[in-house]
Amino acid sequence: MTSINESAALGLVCEDEGLEREARRASRRSARYSAGLTTFATSLAFFLTGMDTMIVNVALPTITADLGGDMALQQWMIDGYTLLFASLLLLAGSLSDKFGAKRMFFFGTALFGVASLLSTFAWTMLVLIVGRCLMGVAAALILPASMALINEANPDPRRRAFALGLWGAGSASASAFGPLFGGLLTPIHWSLIFAVNVPFCLIVLALAPKVAPSPTRAISFDWLGQALAQAKVRHPMVPLNLFRNDGMRISLIVGFIMIFNWFGMVFISTLFLQSEQGMSPFAAGLVFIPSAVVMVVTNVFSGQVINSMGTRFTVSIGLIAMAVGFLAAVLVSAPMPAWVIAVALSVVGLGGALVTPALSGLVLVSVEQRQAGIASAVFNTFRQVGGAIGVVATFMPSLDGSLRAVFVAAAVLLVAAFAYARLRWAE
Repeated sequence: MTSINESAALGLVCEDEGLEREARRASRRSARYSAGLTTFATSLAFFLTGMDTMIVNVALPTITADLGGDMALQQWMIDGYTLLFASLLLLAGSLSDKFGAKRMFFFGTALFGVASLLSTFAWTMLVLIVGRCLMGVAAALILPASMALINEANPDPRRRAFALGLWGAGSASASAFGPLFGGLLTPIHWSLIFAVNVPFCLIVLALAPKVAPSPTRAISFDWLGQALAQAKVRHPMVPLNLFRNDGMRISLIVGFIMIFNWFGMVFISTLFLQSEQGMSPFAAGLVFIPSAVVMVVTNVFSGQVINSMGTRFTVSIGLIAMAVGFLAAVLVSAPMPAWVIAVALSVVGLGGALVTPALSGLVLVSVEQRQAGIASAVFNTFRQVGGAIGVVATFMPSLDGSLRAVFVAAAVLLVAAFAYARLRWAE
């Protein structure tokens, strides 16, 4: 017969176990809540950095009419952002690993907001260029840190795949909504294309207390090596062991080709719609809306595709879809109608929305967690360089000829990327 003391002791043990289980459940709920807010904050910031790459093109004539400036200053107003964005990604990735992804991400977001304010109230073209350059620095700090934060907040691969899909939706929709927002806000006043960034930055900064702290690592930092990107210094900016993994090499090459094609397509399509079809900036921006919707929806569900079918299948089917979208549009007789461009953008965007989260996840699982920041930076540097070259490579005397040449070349490159990825995975 159990004594009263034994029964009381058993009851206390059961109560302690119940409290422990409840504490574990509460801890898991808190971690999921923090991970959800982290994904939202990083996706929103990624959207802002991507949108600012595209939105200024539409407003450039209006800005020049108001502030003046020769062609060289106009080019710096565009390139001041993109060049610093691309060139500082590797340094930003190293800083993210050393000082913590959370610290670098929110510092970059705050700087982006301040630089947007400076650009909003710019009284000369030179001041605007300074603001744009600071925005490029901020974007470089945000991007690799955002990937590292998602990796830290989602240790489970399935949840990470879903989070990367949402994160990718931010970038995917930015390239399509950028021209639309530019066409919508510029007629009111060009400064609004910069002012619109500020409330979004404040929303992201308000979430900082809810995001879990990032680890800081005692990484030796060679400033000479960081400045010169040398491989033979004691602590090189880019550790060469990153490139020894097939997954990393596939991500870099396929990511470069994919964004090379997408940026070239968006750039030449925007010019063609306005110059050849006579559409206004706002009307041309509307052509990109279907692709934006398709990309956002596909990114949201891409995690489920990756988890159920695997990375290889997702990358392969995404590349095939992009190639089909490009080739199908070329079959239409000249001049290419706006609705054909809208459909082609949507099909290509669907494929890209499958490939980008899959490649991002592949990067993160191909390296040690302590190298997540620099690996993310290398991946996104390849993408930014690919996008810049894609814009330059679209130049031809005839816009219709450029459009068709870009589409054909893009399809060929995508088939080559598909063959390379399948070959490396087969080996």
